[in-house]
Amino acid sequence: MRRCWASIIVVKARPINVRTASGIASAYTVNLRSVNIGGIEVHNVQAAVLEGGFPQDVLLGMTFLSKVSMRHDSSILYLEQKI
Repeated sequence: MRRCWASIIVVKARPINVRTASGIASAYTVNLRSVNIGGIEVHNVQAAVLEGGFPQDVLLGMTFLSKVSMRHDSSILYLEQKI
């Protein structure tokens, strides 16, 4: 498994509570200028940043995934930039 590490500087954020598999957690809604994954760049992505170090894996939400094409072959998911 490949891991991505990022630094996020939060200028404006709104505190919220979110429901996770582990229960209720504190989070902040933010607007990311861009998200780049494997050369696919999506601008103006709404996101939620959870407090603490869990979960360690980043989850892609629909504000990103709705702007890419997805297809799968066996156990591999392919993402492609929408034109």
